[in-house]
Amino acid sequence: METVPLRVGTLDSGQPVIHRHAHCIDPAPVAEVLHDQLAYLLTHSTQPCSAGCEDCARLERVKAWLLLPFRVGCISR
Repeated sequence: METVPLRVGTLDSGQPVIHRHAHCIDPAPVAEVLHDQLAYLLTHSTQPCSAGCEDCARLERVKAWLLLPFRVGCISR
């Protein structure tokens, strides 16, 4: 079975119209993507994994960046 990309729009009259073969998908909002990625990494951290796990390393890098403003000595007066 072949799948055909569709895009739904509206005519000036307000009637919906489906455009076949549209190749454009709107990107997800950045905040939603970041939230989903962080949720994935936090869930992953509760599972056992092998040493050198890339997702565990990503979580550590994300935590370092997110917590940077709260580290002692990093606050300038």
